This record gives sequence, C-alpha cells and structure tokens, in this order.
Amino acid sequence: MTASSVSSRSPPRGVTFSEYSELVLIPRSDEHALTATWYSSQDRNHFRQVLISEARRVSKEIKALSPGEVLSHEQLCKCLGVEVFITMGAARKADQARRSHISSVLLEQCRQKQVGKCDLERLSRVSKRGSESSTIRASKLAAGYAAIMD
Repeated sequence: MTASSVSSRSPPRGVTFSEYSELVLIPRSDEHALTATWYSSQDRNHFRQVLISEARRVSKEIKALSPGEVLSHEQLCKCLGVEVFITMGAARKADQARRSHISSVLLEQCRQKQVGKCDLERLSRVSKRGSESSTIRASKLAAGYAAIMD
C-alpha cells in the first residue's frame, strides 16, 4: 500500500448516534468469576506502567541515534501504538485534544437537553468535527508506516 492509495480512498464515515440504547443487566457473579472477567485495578496499573516503560524505552532509543541515523525496521515496529507518548508535548497535545472532543460532545448534549431538542445530526457533526484531527493523524501515520514497511 502506498501513500497515494491511502489518500485516494473515500473519506471515513462519521459517528452516528442512535435515539435508543439497550441496557443489558448482568447478574453479579461470584468473586472468582469477576476476577476472571474484568481487569482489576492492579491489571490497569500494570498496563499503564508497561505503556510508560515502552514509551520511555523508545524515546531513549530515538535520542541515542546519531545525527542522520534512522530507526531500524524492528525499532520502528516497536514504536507502533506508543508514538504519541514518546514526547511530553505530543502526549499533552493528544490528551488535550481528547478532553476537548469529549467536552464538545457533552456540551452539545447539554445544550440540546436545555432547549428540549434532540438533534442527532448536529451531535454527529460536533463529534465528527472533534475527531477530524485524529482521523487525519491516523491516516498520515498509516500512510507513513505503510511506505516505510514496504
């Protein structure tokens, strides 16, 4: 896949919202079933520590490169999924964008509730607008990785 074939595809579909949701109640299981079914707080903390450790490791590898040297194919593959956490600025920017997107959608929902109106199309547009930068970034990353991996 080349960068040009990625950009020539039709734009991704936006988020849609359903007027109705289905709530499924799951009966409480015994403690053993719960520990086998759900991640514990220790599991989540471990996942977070692994992510932080991987981001630090990759960041050190990048800083250790001499001028003009590039990451090997293997090193690049290890960056997948942690690229936004490699620098504090990128991590902060991604977190700020995520919070802004959530806030925009929630504010629109609140506004609609206050005026007694449910405009799913407008809510979808607000969500899509907030997702545009992430969609563009993901597309560029995919095209870049595809070009490098070939």
